[in-house]
Amino acid sequence: MKRLFAVIVCTAMLSVSKPAAAQTFTDLEGNGHAEAIYTLAEQGIVTGYEDQTYRPDQAVTRNNVVKLLGRFMVKNDYTIPEDAEMYPRFEDVSLTNDKELARLAAVVQEEGIFVGSEGFLDSTNLMERQHMAVVLVRALKTIYNVDVISAYKEAQFTPTIHDLGKAGDIEKQEAIIALRYANITVVDYYEPRQHVTRAQFATFLARMMAYGEQHRNDVETIQPTYNEALAQISTAYIPERTKLYSSSNLKQYTALWRQPQQAMPFTLVENDTVAVVTIGKEKYYVDAALLQPAPVVVPYEAPTVGTVRTKPYYRIYDKPDGSLLMEGVTVTKLSVIAISGDYYVVEAGGKQGYIRMNDTTLSSRLPYKVAIETPYLNTALKRVGALSPGFIFEGNGTTGNYVKISSNGGTYHVAKQALVEGTTPLSLQHAAQPRYPAQIVAQHDAAVMTSGGAKIGAIAKGQSYTLLQVTNTTGLVEFAGGIGYINLQDFMHTNQIAPKKNISYEEMTHHLKLFSLMYPEFTELVTFGASVEGRPLYALRVGNGRKEVLMDASIHAREHMTTNVLLEMIDQYSYAYANVQSFNGYDVQKLLDSTSIWFVPMMNPDGVTLVQGGLASAKNAAAIQRINGGSTNVARWKANIRGVDLNRNFDGGWVQKETTVAPSFKNFKGYRVFSEPEALALQSFVKQRAFKSYISWHSSGQIIYWSHNQNATNAKRDRALAQRISNVTGYSLVPPNRGCCSGASTDWFIQYYALPAITMEIAPYAGESVVPLSRWDDVWKRNKTVGLIAATEANGR
Repeated sequence: MKRLFAVIVCTAMLSVSKPAAAQTFTDLEGNGHAEAIYTLAEQGIVTGYEDQTYRPDQAVTRNNVVKLLGRFMVKNDYTIPEDAEMYPRFEDVSLTNDKELARLAAVVQEEGIFVGSEGFLDSTNLMERQHMAVVLVRALKTIYNVDVISAYKEAQFTPTIHDLGKAGDIEKQEAIIALRYANITVVDYYEPRQHVTRAQFATFLARMMAYGEQHRNDVETIQPTYNEALAQISTAYIPERTKLYSSSNLKQYTALWRQPQQAMPFTLVENDTVAVVTIGKEKYYVDAALLQPAPVVVPYEAPTVGTVRTKPYYRIYDKPDGSLLMEGVTVTKLSVIAISGDYYVVEAGGKQGYIRMNDTTLSSRLPYKVAIETPYLNTALKRVGALSPGFIFEGNGTTGNYVKISSNGGTYHVAKQALVEGTTPLSLQHAAQPRYPAQIVAQHDAAVMTSGGAKIGAIAKGQSYTLLQVTNTTGLVEFAGGIGYINLQDFMHTNQIAPKKNISYEEMTHHLKLFSLMYPEFTELVTFGASVEGRPLYALRVGNGRKEVLMDASIHAREHMTTNVLLEMIDQYSYAYANVQSFNGYDVQKLLDSTSIWFVPMMNPDGVTLVQGGLASAKNAAAIQRINGGSTNVARWKANIRGVDLNRNFDGGWVQKETTVAPSFKNFKGYRVFSEPEALALQSFVKQRAFKSYISWHSSGQIIYWSHNQNATNAKRDRALAQRISNVTGYSLVPPNRGCCSGASTDWFIQYYALPAITMEIAPYAGESVVPLSRWDDVWKRNKTVGLIAATEANGR
């Protein structure tokens, strides 16, 4: 913020001797810059090192210059911006590593003295002499209101500087000439690209301060007077080339008014001697005596969409390419009310004013705010989405006319032309790493929203995103650097399941919810019961067929590879259905719209969690170890969490089945039929539906059970289905065994419903343990079409 002050005096001739109370530096004896260094040290502007040296010949860095100028300004009533410790003004200035630099950088950047390049301070780079010239000239203009460039031009000063052409551009060349005009530098060879030493900069800074103090009184001092004609009105004309000031004391002008025919609303201050007008929500002060009464103007009011910072010289027009309203001569923050082509629209004295975007800058580390709907671009600048007005985000640097955003594993671009500086918190929280990452693809332009449901952009059709999380109703993706919320119905999956690993109950639940949210038009997710420990039992329907078949898995805890089989079927079948594609010769959509498949991927979630997580995952580890005969080896566990073998607990020969007589890791049938909540839940679920057939997936033996005392007709039918599956999988059919009893779920289904029920054993016998993951590829190759075979067979009945 600008403040006028009494500048700390530094004598023009720099004849101050070493102050008695000041720090003494051991390496300045005989140094021609010592007097300037000690003068600045006494004022607390420069400091030395802990070893009492100043190191005068060491090159000064850009952050050193920022600190020196910033300290000087703060000591003389310039204030640190309130948000200096929230938003660094330069991308390479840390808020934590050097808080003093962050605070002082905010001061010099706000005042337009040190603006950096493309949002970077390049803080550790060495300061070149040409850049030093620009900074000192800006400081003179900002701090002292002394325009040295205008002064030397009016004096037609033409010094001999032999290497002036080596300076980078006209601004640097003019600044070098200005320093020579002010006798801040006195050489004929300026060496623009040479670095400045610590000692040299101290002298140049001290000379600049002395020159500013000496010449600030050359600036015309306005003595405002009372204008009786304005007492009863609120609108006036401002004469052309009237100076607009930053403060009511009318000492530092920041702009020239250029449109005498435009009536301006105003208010009066300073005993009605100073008028205040507003441009871009910024207050400007003008001598009230100069104003002329004008007809009343209704102020133009519009909500602010954000702010921009002007360059040191800028112009505001009454319309694009129109008449000039105002010329600004100092960096100013303006509030923007709209964007029109290559112009920002600002409120200008009760009407709209237009400032060219080329006359403004955006701080690359303040939040950006989207002012108008704008394309969201990839690195090839191809549209891959859109950002909506009002969206506020953090950039990740700039390139040319674009702001970069790191997001979704890549870099995206947004045209600066659509942006302003944001003034409120970010629209989105930063994204976290996904627990179960999967790629999804937009089926059409898909809206992206905040957690509150406000639209902040869109993802273009065909764009792939990593799904971070699934809520009860939406999906979360990383969009424009934060977490965006999407309607999963707008997307398709590509390859959701990674099956060659152990899949936990939590991951399975995530996938089932995702499929149901993504494809509600042909899926349905239901909870049909709960396990002993309260985990919901899930069933997912795929297809809209009125006929239905049922498939379940992981009824035995250690056989959890069967969960992977059913999840991969859901993945592949739903992908083929959604994309109207065939799968291994099957027209999936046509088939499943005739006969649906209900998948229950995990019948025994407590047991699977125990096997996968060990004793530590159990709620009562001591009871588990006791049931397990004192062993800690729970990798062999088949039963549910209280030691009942679920595939012995169904009413399919349960009474006759002889098993162990007490809870165990396997083979205990329970104290009564359907004693376990998991078995009872499946029984109830089956009763509620009209399944045409049932397949239960187990893991060891590469065999197929299909028989349980059927009559001859049904046995022929059921064997035919089993044989079709055998032909594809290569698994052997188990011969019928009359009078057999088991308590198995498939035997119960056959016994009570007289319909086909198959038990699939998917892998070679693995002993008292889980099937190795190395078996997966072979297992899937054999089993991938079994669900479609079952649906096809049921469709014929």
